[in-house]
Amino acid sequence: MGVKMIGSMYADITDVKVVKETAKGNTYTLDVTATQASDKQAGTGTVEIAKDGAGWRVDSETWKFGGSTMTLKSKKK
Repeated sequence: MGVKMIGSMYADITDVKVVKETAKGNTYTLDVTATQASDKQAGTGTVEIAKDGAGWRVDSETWKFGGSTMTLKSKKK
């Protein structure tokens, strides 16, 4: 569910694959790889997802493609 949710949210990020999953209670930190569709550049990301009564949600998401870093969502404090 998490990979489909991540991949569908941002059309320019494709081929999302989870390479490592770390669980802590209802929260999972996913180390992922993907391709930036616009320039076919490979990249990595860290996504934190959590499950609550409403289902799964993305708490934070950061991607690195080449020399640039994109924070698409920051965890609320």
